[in-house]
Amino acid sequence: MAVTVTSKKMTRSDFRYERKFVMTGISREQIEGHLRFHPSVFREIYQPRYVNNIYFDSLALENYRDSIDGTARRMKVRIRWYGDLFGRVDEPKLELKEKQGLVNRKHTAPVNGFTLDAKINQAEILRLLRTSELPPSMSVFVRPMRAFLLNRYLRRYWISRDGHFRVTLDSNMTYYRMIQVSPRFSRPRRDARKLILELKYQKGIDADVTEVSRHFGCRLGKSSKYVTGMNLVYGFLNIIEAD
Repeated sequence: MAVTVTSKKMTRSDFRYERKFVMTGISREQIEGHLRFHPSVFREIYQPRYVNNIYFDSLALENYRDSIDGTARRMKVRIRWYGDLFGRVDEPKLELKEKQGLVNRKHTAPVNGFTLDAKINQAEILRLLRTSELPPSMSVFVRPMRAFLLNRYLRRYWISRDGHFRVTLDSNMTYYRMIQVSPRFSRPRRDARKLILELKYQKGIDADVTEVSRHFGCRLGKSSKYVTGMNLVYGFLNIIEAD
């Protein structure tokens, strides 16, 4: 599913590669050591911060099924913000992450601020999207969707000395149901042992990736936080396999 948007209120990134390395049984300190002594000379940028997302999907779970099936062209839809999970959210953004084959890009637009607490419900979340000044094509795209999943993780950032490669390391992943009238914030599911390292780079320098990734001390893997969270909080994987 692709979306075509032209609006000053919306930004669209260039297509880039994202390679994911899923790790268990290794500490965050060990991974950071691999990065510090990497031949590409990675240095940490920005302060570590928590990333929060509300994921949306159709009632038929098209985005989830596309990810499970490995559909070459697919979309993820989420509201993202940083910092505290609960309380007042002042600068959230709607992101449509478009994947085509091995590359992806984001379509991003600001949405109205809101308060995330135990009183929020599905109707309020959908009203938030309707009342925000979204580009028309984005608004039409998300209108039939519902909020299914809330997730949160701690992210750290690195960049190579030549600036060609960026690395993020995600940990402390936590997931909550959102589809109920009132979300189940009191019953989170955690995936604390898993670490996800992502290597990000622009098109045109793919030839260098094998050498760069060889020094991470882990293997390339497939991971979707959306799919992982849905499986943890709803057990949808068993439902999909039974279809």
